[in-house]
Order: sequence, then C-alpha cells, then structure tokens
Amino acid sequence: MRIRAIALDLDGTLLNPYNELENDTVRCLTHLRKKGLLLFIATGRTVNEMAHILPHLDVDGVVAANGMLTYSRGKILQQHHVPHSLVKHVTKEARKANIYYEIHPHTASRYALIHDKGLMEQEISGAKPSSVEDNEWRSRIFAMKKEIAWAESINNNDVVMKMYFFSKEKERMHQWKETLEKMRESSPFAAFSSSEHNVEMMAAGVSKATGLQVLLDSCQISNTDLLAVGDSENDLPMFQFAGHAAAMANASDYVKSHAKETTSLSYAENGLYYYLKEKFSFYNE
Repeated sequence: MRIRAIALDLDGTLLNPYNELENDTVRCLTHLRKKGLLLFIATGRTVNEMAHILPHLDVDGVVAANGMLTYSRGKILQQHHVPHSLVKHVTKEARKANIYYEIHPHTASRYALIHDKGLMEQEISGAKPSSVEDNEWRSRIFAMKKEIAWAESINNNDVVMKMYFFSKEKERMHQWKETLEKMRESSPFAAFSSSEHNVEMMAAGVSKATGLQVLLDSCQISNTDLLAVGDSENDLPMFQFAGHAAAMANASDYVKSHAKETTSLSYAENGLYYYLKEKFSFYNE
C-alpha cells in the first residue's frame, strides 16, 4: 500500500467533541509530514470557521465548505459561490419551514435575518436531543452567542460560500431535505449532510472530491496514493475518489459501507490518532 497524502475531515474525525485538536494527534500528523506525507484538510467548514484551528496544525492544503474553496500555502487554487438569487430563494423557503439557517460569505461573518433570531434561539433551547452530536450542539450554541451577525436583509455584494441548515427535530430536517431536493430540479445546487440534523447547500457539481483533485494536481500526486478519513455523508465523494478510505467508528453504517476500513475507536476516544498510529507505526515518545 502506497500513501503519499492524507485528507482528513474535521468534525467527528480530527476534532474531539469539544471542537478541539488532541495533542497526540497533532504530534502524530507533524511526524508524518516530516516523513514526507502531505496533509490536507477536507471539511464542510468555511475558512472563517477554521480560524481557531489551523494555526495549531501545519497543513499542505485545505478544501473548505465541501469543495467551494480550495487553497494551498496561502494561495487560492479554486473558488465557487452560490448565486445570490438562489440564496434569497432558499432563505425565503427556510423561513417558511421554520428552519434554522446560516448564510456563510467568503470573508465576512456568517449571518441570518434579525427577524428570525427568536426562531433560531428556540432551536438551541432546552435539553440536547440524544441524536444530536455534542460537537454540533456546542457549535450551534456558540454560533448563536458569538458568531452570527444579524442583518436586516441579504447582502447582494457578498460572495456566499454555503448555506447551513439545522433542526433539533429529525423529522423537520428530513422534510426540509425533501424540500431542497424538489428545489434542485429547477435550480441545480449541491447539498450534503454531516448528520441527521443538518444539511449544507453549495454550488452545483462541487464536493470534497473536486477540491482534492485540484490539490493533488498541484502536487502531481495520483488519487490512488491518497488516504481519506471521515465520518459523514459529505465525506462519501472523497471516499469514492481516494485510493484508500477509512470511516470513523462513530460514522453511520451507511457511511462505513463506503469505506475500506473503519477505525476501532470514535472521535470522542481520539480514534483518528490510534488509527494513524497503528497504520503508520508511529510511537509517541
């Protein structure tokens, strides 16, 4: 087995339930890079959502917002955006459906309309449903407290990277996903979920795999030499693309069925570290 590059998802994979990097994992990845392996991050998060993470880990390239932005060593290699007309239309439908939503511009803060603040506060009130992952619940609470800017209207000058939708009720989110599928028939776009409680919307034809192809081309590496590790449905395109794919133990059975390997431990148990340690014979001294 030849592996020259590793692509890692963030939430549910590289990060722990508190959305933090484990020191052992950082040391292991630093060691692998010194041995010549390239390290890529492939995430649904935007650059702004990774601002507190990447300074603690040296990487060779990033695929952000499920392929909407790809960059390497400070240089943007590829960038897409969601048309303003589509952002307005989908926001209107989300408000009708009482769905929590976030609009994520390329550089500015994520935002939502001030008229919907009460509705969105309801979505993160009360006890956390057992089916919602700890990291997702914490992220929504933190977003509402500190990260979402409240606007009177949608800014036509923003370059929108993605829209994020959440509901603590699985059935409501299921219905919203069906609504999005119907909208895609007349207005093509990509949509990926990382849990039963969320869905993200990007430009059509974009995925983590399309971004990774750009990174590999820039490094002259074949996808057969790529190891991809993730835990969610938005990781499936890169599982299919990579020559080697591993699903986290916390992934659903459906996601695991699309990977060649499964880690023995979950992200809450630092499963990525132990998987890489065994696979690459790394011993943390």
